[in-house]
This record gives sequence, C-alpha cells and structure tokens, in this order.
Amino acid sequence: MLQVRNCIFSAAALLLVSFSCHILQAQNKWTQLGPHAQVVDITSATGKIYVLTDSSLYVSSDEKNWMKIRDLPQGESYNSVVVLSSGEIFLFSYDWYLESKDVGTTWNRVGQSGFSTRRVIADTKGYLYSGQNNPIKRSTDKGVTWTDSKTGTSADFFDIATFAVGPSGDIYAGNQGITGGMVYRSTDHGDHWKLIHSESLMDVTTIAVGLNGSIYVAYADNLILSDDNGSTWSFLSPMTPNRIITAMSIPVENDVYAGMEQVGSIYSGDRGYTWDSTANGVRGKHVAKYLITPANHLIVGTDSGLFIQGGLGVERQSSANTDLLFYPNPVNSKGALTIETGTPSRSRIHIVDFLGRELVVPSLQIGQGTIQVNLSKAAPGLYVISSESGTVLKRGKLLISH
Repeated sequence: MLQVRNCIFSAAALLLVSFSCHILQAQNKWTQLGPHAQVVDITSATGKIYVLTDSSLYVSSDEKNWMKIRDLPQGESYNSVVVLSSGEIFLFSYDWYLESKDVGTTWNRVGQSGFSTRRVIADTKGYLYSGQNNPIKRSTDKGVTWTDSKTGTSADFFDIATFAVGPSGDIYAGNQGITGGMVYRSTDHGDHWKLIHSESLMDVTTIAVGLNGSIYVAYADNLILSDDNGSTWSFLSPMTPNRIITAMSIPVENDVYAGMEQVGSIYSGDRGYTWDSTANGVRGKHVAKYLITPANHLIVGTDSGLFIQGGLGVERQSSANTDLLFYPNPVNSKGALTIETGTPSRSRIHIVDFLGRELVVPSLQIGQGTIQVNLSKAAPGLYVISSESGTVLKRGKLLISH
C-alpha cells in the first residue's frame, strides 16, 4: 500500500512536484542483493557502490551486478572502506591500511605507527579522518601524511568510533570513552572542533544528519535530536530496550531508518518521535550501515548481506522517468559535476533550486552520453537536476557544498 504525504505544490516549481510530494513505498519490503556475506562498511563514489565484507571488497555500478575487487588477507580484519572522487581506494585496519590508485588493480600496504584506527571517513573536500584511541588523525593529501586534528577540544577527544558528514560539509565525530560519550562538530574541515553534546557513562554508537541539518545521535539504545546545530537537544521516543542502535539514515526529510543490534531495520515517518517496528524487512539481523546509492535508493548492510529498500527499482528503470547518474554528490561549489545521461544524443541539463529557480551553468559534452557541468558560480544548497533527451526524462537530487 502506498502512503502519500509531505506534498508541497508551488506554481513556481512545477518541476519539483515529483520530489516534494514524497511517496512512501512499503518500508517493510527489502530485497537482498549480492554479496551474501557479513557487511562491514559500504560507500559510494564516481557513480559506483563499494561494499567491504569480512573477507572481500566488491563494487557495483548498477546495484545488481557485483564484481569482487580483491580478497582480504587471511586473518586480517578491516573496519572501513573509503573511495575518493579521484579514484583512490582505501581499506583501513586497526594499525595499517591498503591503498589502490588504479581502481583496485594493484595495492600498497601502508603501516601506521601509533595508529589505532576504529573508523575512517572522507569529507566533501576529500580529506580523510581516522577515529582513534588517540586524537583524530587527519590527512589532507590522500593519506600521504597524517596529523592530529584536535584544536579547541578537551582531553576527552579520544576513542572516536563514529563519524558523519552533514549536507553543508560539517563533520561530526562521536566517541566511546571511559567517562561517557561526547559528540563533536567541525565546520572548517577538521581545523577546529566544538563539543556539542555529552552523556556520562554512555557511548555514542552512531550519528546521522538529515538534509535539513537535523542531527541524530544514538547513545546505545537511546536517541536524541537537535535542530539547531547542537545548541539544544530532545530525547526521542524509546526504541527497543537494551538493543544498541548501530546505524541510521535520513534519506528524505522526516523519514528516519534505524538499525538495531539483533533487531534489524525499523522506520519512523515523523522524524523519530514514533517508530513502526513492523516495517522491518531485515528482521533479526545486525545492521552495520545504510547508504543512499547514486540512483537514490536506500540500501543497508547487515551481518548476512546487502539489502535494498523497496526492491530493485525495476519499475522506475523501465519507465520514461528514470534516475539520473551524476557524481560526485555532494559536489564542492568550486568543482565540476559529471553527468551520465545514458543517451547518445545531446541532452538538455536543468538544475533547479527548491524555489523553482534554474541555474544557468556552462556545460561540456566530454563523451557519448557524458556531460561535465561547471558549478563554480553556484550557491551551496539542495537542487533537483534533470536531463532531457527526446522523450526520456531523468532526475535526481544534487547537494552543492561550500
């Protein structure tokens, strides 16, 4: 059964109606994808999805067909996969990492003296952040050099085990320290950090940030929300007691998905104030991470494999209105956006903000079905991007950051 809500119609923005009027598709329908293995981490870059399992690294460009890039060294454990828009792939272990500069063909093993990596993330500038038992390590040169990133923080800026990147490029870090869980925020790509929340004797298990900037922080089985950059916080409705919240995603405003230890994925349609435990298609599984794919589908990695919400989207792919593939997303306002239109003929590109105003930006056809757009004069924010070629119309959501 379909539910229709959050409908906002504007005469100035008719192009946006199909996006503003959010149609929920049976939250309890999840379809399993390959690989069927314990998922440790998932990420996307350059239009592809990368899945790190407990034994291998996989990649897919269409959510259906998966290729194994490499098997992990026997007896070694890895906790993070990071792929930069320039193509470098990193696999992080506790005290070393594997790096490939040629899309996984060859790999270089790099030891990290004094490192104790628990989780790694890349921000919108391609800077790397490594959560440590020590202060956060940051690399601004694709992992060549690493420095402590701890300016303006207290002595509790240790034991960082979870990260999140907000729609404006802000970085959030949560720790699992002896004295309790701390949440930090950086608005300048790790130069400075500010403590925005703490809870005594409770670990931060995951952080998620919505498209409107709302911050969700999970402390074990408790969930809090801030709508003002961490100045004030609200405790949300209790979830399953004594079950740790391990991952979260806010794919659109108001919709919140939470993965819980040995429970699966549960859903809230009112920003986390009430939860529907029946909307759980991965019941009993351990959720490691959610990801919004380049095709704007929600997938979840679990201890028994990868699942996609609402099926494989075959109905949409066979329609005249399909998903547009573009990358990177988010894109820096000083950078270029590459668009894969999928059509051999010249396509018309439209980029519209949520007030219905269309950007006038220069574009260049760089290959058959590939267009590059210069966004150097675009203001940061959320946009709808569309491609028209004959009767084929493709659309997607684009985030332009600072």
